[in-house]
Amino acid sequence: VLAARSFFAAGGGIAEVRTFSENARRTILAADPGLMTGLLEHPSGGQPRGKGVLVGPGIRLNEQKAGLILSMLAQAPEGTPVILDASSAELARDARYPTLLKQTTLLTPHLGEWRKLGGVAADCVRGFEAARGHARALGVNVLVKGPVSLLLRPESSLVLPAPQAGLATAGSG
Repeated sequence: VLAARSFFAAGGGIAEVRTFSENARRTILAADPGLMTGLLEHPSGGQPRGKGVLVGPGIRLNEQKAGLILSMLAQAPEGTPVILDASSAELARDARYPTLLKQTTLLTPHLGEWRKLGGVAADCVRGFEAARGHARALGVNVLVKGPVSLLLRPESSLVLPAPQAGLATAGSG
């Protein structure tokens, strides 16, 4: 719900929220009856119908959920923007992750999630270079949220030196 509200606040048009359980779908509808919702429960995952895909936040990833999400992403057209938030960022390391989507994928980990992905804090030049190298190895774009936030892209990187309070807000991914 937070992610959908952030999407609309940023000027987004139509959003569909898919979840893994009917109970979660009902909870989402109770919070915002105007949201389109659906279940992600079939092995095919269902082709994404939008212009972009946000996976997470709030998903407790397991093998079954990872398989469904990866199956859905495998059906997305090349170049579809994908945001992997919270624990779903782990999907980018899965060998089944569609290579054709990597260039348009953005991971949005905070420092703890970044470390779980094998990244290091960029608290010095050497750490910054290591973080850039790790993002390149993953083959995706990464926004590491922290006291100094980093946007790591294959061709360039950006350091956001001042605290970005908005990035510490639930749903900001």
